[in-house]
Amino acid sequence: MPRDFLKRHLPSPEALRRRKGLAIFRGRMSDPELWHLTRRSVSAAIGVGLFLAMLPMPGQMPVAVVLALRYRFNLPVALAAVFVTNPLTMPAIYLFAYEVGAFLLQTPAPATAFEFTFSWLSQRAGEIWQPLLLGCVLLGIVSGAGGFLGTQLLWRWHVLQRWEKRRMLRRLRSS
Repeated sequence: MPRDFLKRHLPSPEALRRRKGLAIFRGRMSDPELWHLTRRSVSAAIGVGLFLAMLPMPGQMPVAVVLALRYRFNLPVALAAVFVTNPLTMPAIYLFAYEVGAFLLQTPAPATAFEFTFSWLSQRAGEIWQPLLLGCVLLGIVSGAGGFLGTQLLWRWHVLQRWEKRRMLRRLRSS
């Protein structure tokens, strides 16, 4: 992964420290390990961020911050990965997660049509929580592991490409 690309698109440590929702972590956010762009720290951050993004819970960002502080992986990347689920993508992701969970649990479809409204969800919570939770956890595991492994492989591929390019340049200079 190109560090320059990540540095251009990720928020600075100062910008994250100024966020109101992260104020309680301000003192611990000075650890330089939270800002390093290494293969280990970025791939772990993407894996954890994607896993948390798939869980249907409030407060995904604070959980990502706590895990980044505890295990010392890249904080801005973890926070960016959490935003995979946002108001535009959430309905499709959670509907797919419900369908996966319902298929695995062999749960019949609800009698009424699905509506992504708070009132419908609160009325049907007893019927849908098990398939939804199972599907979300499975999607979280798959997307987190896929994000981690994909980042590891992409980073390694990028490093090998740069080594090859340097080797070719040396060969051309020595000829």
